[in-house]
Parts: sequence; C-alpha cells; structure tokens
Amino acid sequence: MAKQVVAHSTNGAKASNGRRLTVQSVGTLAAQVDHLAELRALMRKAQREERRLTSEVLQTLQTASLSALAGHQAVAILESKTTLRPDPQLFVEAVGSEAWPALTVSITAARKLMGEQELERISELVTAVVLRVQPLNVAAEA
Repeated sequence: MAKQVVAHSTNGAKASNGRRLTVQSVGTLAAQVDHLAELRALMRKAQREERRLTSEVLQTLQTASLSALAGHQAVAILESKTTLRPDPQLFVEAVGSEAWPALTVSITAARKLMGEQELERISELVTAVVLRVQPLNVAAEA
C-alpha cells in the first residue's frame, strides 16, 4: 500500500487560490506529484542520452571529415557557432559605472578567488520558491 504524506498548509485551510483542499483534490494532487517525479526522471534520462548521442555523432562526423549525415527522419549538420564574449575590464572602462548592472559574477570562480564568508558578506541573498520532488522509493530512481 502506498504511503501518503499530507503536509499542513502554510496559509490556513485554503490553498493560495482561495479554494479549500478536499480529500479528492489531495488525492489528485498526490497523483500529479507522482507524475511530475516520473516526468523529471524521464527528462534527466533523455538529457543524458541526448548529450551522449550528440558527442558520439559529432566526433564521428569530425573523424570522417563529414559536414552532414542524413538519417531517415533528420539530418545532422556540423556548423560553427560564434559567441560574443566581451572583456569585462574593457567593457567597464568603455561604459563606466553604467556597466555594473550588465555584469554577472560566476559563483564558482568567485569561490576560488575569495573565502565563502567573505563572498557571503558582499553578496545579496535571493530566495525563490522551488518545488523539489523526491521519490519515496529511492531504488526506483536508479
């Protein structure tokens, strides 16, 4: 028998849309949570497979000196992609203080340059609501 966990509402007996949660709607919601977990697992699996196949096809085309290869439903085409990557220092020098909102900091790079506490001291904490879906049966995730 499936274990059902129902968390207490954080805003009283009503959902944020003002409707009351019923046993039936909680059951429907529980099924949606299960479906969401399944979809996320499928997406992760599909992304891993897409990256693996992309790498394999790319390497094979390059090794064979081919610029394209057609299948029955699609064609793979080797192309070049050029990305503009401004030099941050030259950008700030050219634009002045108006450049700051356009710049971002890589947290990974920043952690290598300064300590965690120092980085936290000069940073702004931004909180966002996220939905974490965790399988009840960890073995099913594998």
